[in-house]
Amino acid sequence: MARKSFAKGAILLGMGLLLPSLGFLGPSNAQAGQKALLVGVGTYPHSPSSNLRGPAIDLANMKTFLKQSWGFSDRDIGILKDSQATKKAIMHGLKDWLPNNTKPGDRVVIYYSGHGGQVTDRNGDEQDGKDEFISTADVGKGGKRTVDQLVIDDELGAALGKLANREVIFISDSCHSGTVTRGLTLSEGDEADITPRFMSFEDDDVKDAASRQTLQAPGRDEEPLSRDIKAHLTISAAMPHQYSWDSSEGGIFTRYLVEALQNDRADTNHNGRITSAELINYIKPRTESWCEKREKCRQVHFTPNIDPKNETFVMTPYKQGPLQTATVETNDEVSDILPPLQQDALEIVIKPQADQTLGDEVSFEIKSSFGGYLTLLDLNAANEMILLFPTAEDLAHGKTGKIRAKAPLRVPDASYGFAFEAGLPTGKGQLLAIVTQDKIDFEALLKANRDFEPVKDRAALAKKISEKLYSVWTGEENFNRAVKWAVGYKDYSISK
Repeated sequence: MARKSFAKGAILLGMGLLLPSLGFLGPSNAQAGQKALLVGVGTYPHSPSSNLRGPAIDLANMKTFLKQSWGFSDRDIGILKDSQATKKAIMHGLKDWLPNNTKPGDRVVIYYSGHGGQVTDRNGDEQDGKDEFISTADVGKGGKRTVDQLVIDDELGAALGKLANREVIFISDSCHSGTVTRGLTLSEGDEADITPRFMSFEDDDVKDAASRQTLQAPGRDEEPLSRDIKAHLTISAAMPHQYSWDSSEGGIFTRYLVEALQNDRADTNHNGRITSAELINYIKPRTESWCEKREKCRQVHFTPNIDPKNETFVMTPYKQGPLQTATVETNDEVSDILPPLQQDALEIVIKPQADQTLGDEVSFEIKSSFGGYLTLLDLNAANEMILLFPTAEDLAHGKTGKIRAKAPLRVPDASYGFAFEAGLPTGKGQLLAIVTQDKIDFEALLKANRDFEPVKDRAALAKKISEKLYSVWTGEENFNRAVKWAVGYKDYSISK
């Protein structure tokens, strides 16, 4: 019987100041290294039918979090609430107050809660022909709604360009926040191309007339706001083509965002830091579970997302110094990028046991609560990542990685004609199992590693896998949604 050493290359997967305007705030006497601009529009003086209940609560919760958990002072936080959040005040905060009160290396948090939407692109820079916007308290002023009353993504991008070399975190709790929208129609003026989408819940009781309309699927070609703004991290309440949700207790996304960051709840690998991937993986199952219980939300899905290039951005209290990205060369590096998600959906068993001695025969048994496609990697004691399944030999045997719900899949099984053998390096490692319900094409990423050769740059591979997992699944459904997947880890050890 031929033997292969599974550990040889061992795979992984082995708020302080309420401002009618920010204008009177001059530069701080002593810069604290961080500033936040919080904008929430729930009351629309000129368009009361668009009023929301949640933004005022969201602002209070974000302010409390920034002060208690991230060490912001009242003077570090500028707040524009309801009628204060005019276009002039918002742009002043972005273009003047933040740049004038921060320096390169400082952290800048920009948070928005309220309506948003899309209008026809006016300068030809959008592939989908639409500009994204966030709404202001000016909407409806003068008796009609016009584009000039909004903050367009082009304007946001230009303003954030003045914050070069700062650590900029942009958070939007608004529907379609991939396109920044909580649903607002321009019914008059030069734009009239947005369908009302705002829904307000008290449990499942819809309170506003706009919500009673039949939901329509947004266009599949919508682009994320992050395409047009330059931030180190963009966190959105919903993927492009989805809606976010407002309640009497505030925005559902903001509720779980704050919960995730408080007391290190999102630090799933317990290494003392919360990465942006861990943050989203904490929030995602909670918003989706909330959505699943509400019929109208189930129609369009509700999946928070991040800019996929920033999985390792560290969401922890700010420390003066270099911009914070995870660079530690340990197995944590991979689990920071691919944190456990729905780990209880996966059962990973190492046979005959997880603690091995050099030369022992080893096999793996994976059981998933849902059917899909398995990728199994090993992170060994030498910090190497190796693909265990499906390898080139697996594919030659017709084993494509397909796994049936609740049916154990053994790697390798008796049909292979060989077994794995515990080999060098000795020490502790981890198996990483990824099961995707949707058939995600990893072929181009894994092709070079199907013969048990260690991955040359495991962090880069993990990020590419992550991008696939966080992508929009278009499939053949009426509504786009997030890819459905689970990630689980299993510790093992090899001794002499």
